[in-house]
Amino acid sequence: MVSLLVLVIFWAALCSLVLYGCTQGLCGSWWAIIIIICCLVCVIGCCVVIVRQPRSDIKPPFQTPFVPVIPLVSVIGNVGLMVALPSDTWIRFVVWQTIGN
Repeated sequence: MVSLLVLVIFWAALCSLVLYGCTQGLCGSWWAIIIIICCLVCVIGCCVVIVRQPRSDIKPPFQTPFVPVIPLVSVIGNVGLMVALPSDTWIRFVVWQTIGN
């Protein structure tokens, strides 16, 4: 569970640095390249930890139909909706999450 959380955090950092950093002209700077490499190493390490987890052979009582298609379309749709949100909404979200915890 922790490796999945770390994977999501580093993947988000990597995506935001590549997307927003390259538009601002930061892709050629040495520190941006080092951060990208560190994020990639962490993402690969987390993927290795997740893949090496033991699997159960017990068949679950319910399975999602069209497994590779429906989850992928759902993730792409939700990420698209999240990216379309204004920055004020993200600030409010972070404040409420901080207050709630």
